[in-house]
Amino acid sequence: MSHETHRSLEKDGHRTVLRRTDDTVVLYARSGRVVTQHWMDLAVAGMELRPDTVLDGVM
Repeated sequence: MSHETHRSLEKDGHRTVLRRTDDTVVLYARSGRVVTQHWMDLAVAGMELRPDTVLDGVM
């Protein structure tokens, strides 16, 4: 991946933030729109994280 730039990674995926709260997991698009329903498998896996964890990445 060293040949790819930050900009090219975003064209190949979706920039998403995963936020683990005390009760649930919420996924946000770069626009701030809630997209949890589109990535439910990640939300379920995110329940294993400690509360107050925030992950930012490209999917």
